[in-house]
Amino acid sequence: MSLYRSDVTLPEAVQRRIDVWRGIGALFLVAFYAWDAWKWNESFMFFHLMNTAIHESGHALFGILSGHNELITLVMGNGWESLFPFIIGVWFLVRKRNWVAFGICMAWVANTLVDAAVYIYDAPRGALPLIGLGSWSDAGTAQLGDWARVLGPEHYDKLFLADPIARDVRHVAVVFILVAFGAVITGLVLNQQKLRELERGPSAVSVPKSRDPLPDVAPEEMWR
Repeated sequence: MSLYRSDVTLPEAVQRRIDVWRGIGALFLVAFYAWDAWKWNESFMFFHLMNTAIHESGHALFGILSGHNELITLVMGNGWESLFPFIIGVWFLVRKRNWVAFGICMAWVANTLVDAAVYIYDAPRGALPLIGLGSWSDAGTAQLGDWARVLGPEHYDKLFLADPIARDVRHVAVVFILVAFGAVITGLVLNQQKLRELERGPSAVSVPKSRDPLPDVAPEEMWR
């Protein structure tokens, strides 16, 4: 017997009822993600630390994969931060047909996109505290953020685009939040439909009547 996984399978109707409450809990979680994202600069600490860890791993991972291409390394901090939950969400939907888990992951994506928007908005301002102390190429730019360098003279030299890009990224985040709510609600509706079918039980099988019924046979003629 496994200590981590029960060998007992719940009846499907019971499991469906549990899934209803899971779906309701997921709606509250998506709402919390939306509220946390909309606070703009004051993210919930757990979400912030989780996203930051993925962000920094994106720099390291794509720095290696790109042969330490600086532009890719800088962009894929926020890029991987958003791609990571998106990939997990698509896996849940495609492999598990789990709309609720997909919705939670899409809310997570929205939260990371707002993080990216804050970071992009800060590019010409430099007000955000930074974690890294070193630069990928030049120690003289060590205190500049990722997007200050991507949009700055090092690369695109278009810092004036920081505000409109940040605004557009926030709009995309709103779309992902709406997708998240829609996915969780879809999961709840599909689960409720299945639960109703289970509660009704199997429908009686009707025996079709013969179009040409056999004629009545008299008792004296039955054995002829």
